[in-house]
Amino acid sequence: MFIHHRASAGRPQLPRSVLWLEIARARATAVAGPAPSVLSQRCCRLVLVSLSFPEPAIPVSSRAEVFLGYLDYFRSRLVSKLEALPAGELRRSRLPSGWTPIELLKHVAYDELRWLEWRFEGRCVGDPWADDRDGRWYVAGDETLQELLAALHAQAARSRAVVKSHDLADVGLPGEG
Repeated sequence: MFIHHRASAGRPQLPRSVLWLEIARARATAVAGPAPSVLSQRCCRLVLVSLSFPEPAIPVSSRAEVFLGYLDYFRSRLVSKLEALPAGELRRSRLPSGWTPIELLKHVAYDELRWLEWRFEGRCVGDPWADDRDGRWYVAGDETLQELLAALHAQAARSRAVVKSHDLADVGLPGEG
């Protein structure tokens, strides 16, 4: 379902994030009745307006561009979070799983390699599980944030090329291994 909004005389054009909130609120109201408080609606509205998530109302040329836009967005969020961390926190885990932020970075790059190049296109990619050692994500002590960021950016370019060269309905040809 697509909803188009046009400013009418006396009615200002609202930011798209506010429009999507208004649409969601209208749908929820139709199902569950009016919201319990105006304050909660206003707080929710302020939070949603501040998000810079790729919005479905922004026109793009293809479904592939939507997919690539989300990949770019989530990569950029990861990179900005990691670049903001002090160096000592990159290799420190705060989770029961034991993974560290820098391990997540390497894992994300390898996930794109595995899913798009190896599992979908069937390319030989060397060791598709090089981010794993003994069943855990792994980053060698001499691997730096800058090297892994460069690897992620290189993988992003390859992922973009794979997605642009195929229709999203194409069936993959998984690689060996």
